[in-house]
Amino acid sequence: MRTSITTSTLLISIVLIILIHCTIISQNARYTEVSTGLNSSMDYAYDRMFDYYSDKEFINKYVVLDENGYAKTQDGKLVFKDDVKNVQANLVEYFCNVLKERLGSDGKIKVQLLYMDLQEGTFQVRVTEYFPYPLLNKVGTCVYEKTYTLY
Repeated sequence: MRTSITTSTLLISIVLIILIHCTIISQNARYTEVSTGLNSSMDYAYDRMFDYYSDKEFINKYVVLDENGYAKTQDGKLVFKDDVKNVQANLVEYFCNVLKERLGSDGKIKVQLLYMDLQEGTFQVRVTEYFPYPLLNKVGTCVYEKTYTLY
């Protein structure tokens, strides 16, 4: 009787240790997966947005050109055909669409534009992803805040 109680206690302890170990490993693996995916997706979305920003079609649509075909400046600042807010909204929308296409996760993302200055060429964005853990029915978060240059 004593051996069966000791054996069953030992087996239950081993099962609990394995379950806790698997849960911790699962959480770390999930966070690492989401973190690397979000990081690379943000960089890819920025690269695509920069390609779009430097594309002739974008420049012809939003930037005033001089007689030689170069971007016109006034007092050292670019002259836009449209309101700068509309240009910024177009670029951020393009960034978000590419980011959404690129992410392969089942989480929800929140994109915040922290700062954008088209004259200086600075683009600062914070992306937060909320994702579920597979075993615990908990929601984790992963946040990246990056500053990019448009020139």
